[in-house]
Amino acid sequence: MLESRPESGFFDHYLESYRTLGRKIYGSRNSLNIGSTDLSKYITSNFREWDEEALRRGLPEFASKATPTPAAQEIRLALAESLLRQGKAEEATKVLCEATAIKQLDSAGDVSQVFWMAELEWRAGNAASSFALLREALELADSDQILPGLIGAQEEERGFSSLHILHTLIFRLNLMGRKEETAQAWAKAAPLIAARRDRKPFVIHLTTSDLEFDLDTRFCALAITD
Repeated sequence: MLESRPESGFFDHYLESYRTLGRKIYGSRNSLNIGSTDLSKYITSNFREWDEEALRRGLPEFASKATPTPAAQEIRLALAESLLRQGKAEEATKVLCEATAIKQLDSAGDVSQVFWMAELEWRAGNAASSFALLREALELADSDQILPGLIGAQEEERGFSSLHILHTLIFRLNLMGRKEETAQAWAKAAPLIAARRDRKPFVIHLTTSDLEFDLDTRFCALAITD
């Protein structure tokens, strides 16, 4: 839990603590799973329960339709996730490239699929692509009336919120040592935290543990001014 302090340099000290914590939990920055989100907490697709063989059989059926369907894209992402889990990074990257090409045809966008894709790009070692997709997911969440991300813990318990996406981005930017981008993301998070109707801790569900943060608006002000 974090306690807000007014001392000069506290924000930089916090970021370094944040980074050290991540390295301690995951052991190595070279690990593909460092900072990975527990997708079961956020992605409800039943295709994630299918094995690789079933996914490969099912994809042609859904992909053969004249209009791209959400189901076909879900199968692609579930297949890429399965391949990454088996250590087949090269095959997974090919599937992700196909999913990216299909995503560009979807003008509406789906925040859950974009977040899912961002997670898979991260696991595949493509940090820049993951950051870009997280920012895209954030834009979609901000514009989606169903996912305002401003209500607080109750909204977060249902899955995505702008604040959850931002904290995922912040956590990973900091792990990569991108201080300026991390500070910019914290500045964007400050008004979301201020809009919360409760002071319940915020939880990020990671693959190996849950990280719990005491979100203090006074601390977020430091992120803007430092």
